[in-house]
Amino acid sequence: MEIERKYLIDIIPFELDNFEKHEIIQCYLKPVQKDVERRVRKKNNKFFYTEKSFGDLIREEKELEISEDRFNILLKEKVNNIIYKDRYHIPYQSFTIELDVYKDKLKGLITADVEFKSIELSNNFIPPDWFIKEVTYNQELKNFNLAKLDKWKLSN
Repeated sequence: MEIERKYLIDIIPFELDNFEKHEIIQCYLKPVQKDVERRVRKKNNKFFYTEKSFGDLIREEKELEISEDRFNILLKEKVNNIIYKDRYHIPYQSFTIELDVYKDKLKGLITADVEFKSIELSNNFIPPDWFIKEVTYNQELKNFNLAKLDKWKLSN
């Protein structure tokens, strides 16, 4: 089970060089069952297959590491564009902010995800002032939908 809130970021008020960085390439695959999104991801030099339930704040997630060969085979099932982004892990209070700086067709988009161990922690979370807007429930900013875009532009 994953409990995660997502925020839109406009300006990062510090240098990112001091934080752990992962280069991510991911894409979404043809569905094999209703209400489950499938994804493959390359994170640095490791490869992952993930299934997630549809939803917003609370989702079920199953992820397993796969071989590069399996990753390349599954890539042939992609349904939309590949997403390219750099992810930074930023400590904040007792949490870790996963800051995603998108590249290529989504250049200009920056989001932050924060995962929680409980709904209570999520409800009590006070985001830093550089988080400009919570977008947890904004379907347009789900990665599955971002992969459909040819260029980044926020409509609302």
